[in-house]
Amino acid sequence: MYDLSTVQKFSLSVVAEVQVDQQLLVKAFHEEMTRQTSHVAQLCLFIYIPFALAWIAYFWYGGSARTYTALLVYSWASMSLGITTLNKTLVMFLNAPCFITVAQMAMTALFVAVVNGKKIQKSIEDHRQQAFRWLIVPILFSGMLMSSIFGFKYMSLSMMTVVRNLAPLVALPIELTVMAPHNHPVVTPGCISSMVVMLVGAVVYGFSAPVFSGIGIFCVLINTALAISDRMVQRRLLSQDCKDLRLEVCMFINNFVGIFPSLAVALATHEAGNSQSHHAAAWYRLDTLAMLLFSGMLGIGMCYFGLAVQRSISATSFLVLNNMSKFAIVLIGVMLFGDPIKSNFTKTGLILSLGGSCGYGWSQIKESSKEATTSSDIVEIRKPLVPGQQDRVDGLAQKSPEP
Repeated sequence: MYDLSTVQKFSLSVVAEVQVDQQLLVKAFHEEMTRQTSHVAQLCLFIYIPFALAWIAYFWYGGSARTYTALLVYSWASMSLGITTLNKTLVMFLNAPCFITVAQMAMTALFVAVVNGKKIQKSIEDHRQQAFRWLIVPILFSGMLMSSIFGFKYMSLSMMTVVRNLAPLVALPIELTVMAPHNHPVVTPGCISSMVVMLVGAVVYGFSAPVFSGIGIFCVLINTALAISDRMVQRRLLSQDCKDLRLEVCMFINNFVGIFPSLAVALATHEAGNSQSHHAAAWYRLDTLAMLLFSGMLGIGMCYFGLAVQRSISATSFLVLNNMSKFAIVLIGVMLFGDPIKSNFTKTGLILSLGGSCGYGWSQIKESSKEATTSSDIVEIRKPLVPGQQDRVDGLAQKSPEP
């Protein structure tokens, strides 16, 4: 038999080994954070230096309405690419999807309120009924953001991309049903064939994917459904029922009201209590706070450019543009996060999915360009919304039909 002292010594040695293993785990975790932060910083410099130069050149030299629309699309894609990378990194570091969402929405709401507080107040007072109608959007908006970050927690970026590429297959018939005839997306043989290619790519990728998470698939499916609903509702309200509301009002309501559903989910899932010590300690790192702050800034840009783009193109085309930007996201997933795509079937499915999305987007953009050419006088009023121009643009927009 072992005496009491022997048992105590054995227990102490086990505790010591566990503590050493925990310390090594924490050390490796923080080293990985430092390495990942360095790569993310380099990527952001690569993306946003050209972004800044493009807008400086536009303001300096001017450009056509088509150039401005292209810059809007490019800007939204840049915001989407950056915030996707940062959210994937943040959820790896912090393991707190709901609180990340709350922090980002709080930063956006605060920024919009400080910069445009008086304009927001006046617009709400002038169009109170439209503001009430818009309150349905924050619920969809916050759910879309949370489900997206939960998806990052359980799935690779490549798998998320393939699933999200199927969104236009659902969005197109819904948009044809609920939108006014003059806002319908154009359906061509090229659109149909591209959707078939996307579907085949998703099936091939799904059967050959080396990593599969049921929870992740569920999160992405919920995210896709919410994204479709969010885009449809926003497009409908922006073009018809709430067309007099300023974009700043829509941004503020989306983010301020959306905080409360996100907090409710965080409390219901006990997100704070389930966090491990090294994830909790990551909140106090300077690089983590910097990435969280920058993600909030990108959220502001993404929200604004997203609303601006949706006033110019259909919701289906907007979803396609989102999917087309995922070419770069898949590359980031492979290079930064180690997404496994070694199988030839996996590569084939991914290429088909992305290629079909690109072809569908191109056909939609081509048709939109034809319409823009026939209504260039109306489109020409869509100039950059710099200080002092918003009121004039809103006034013109109210007098002109939606192109």
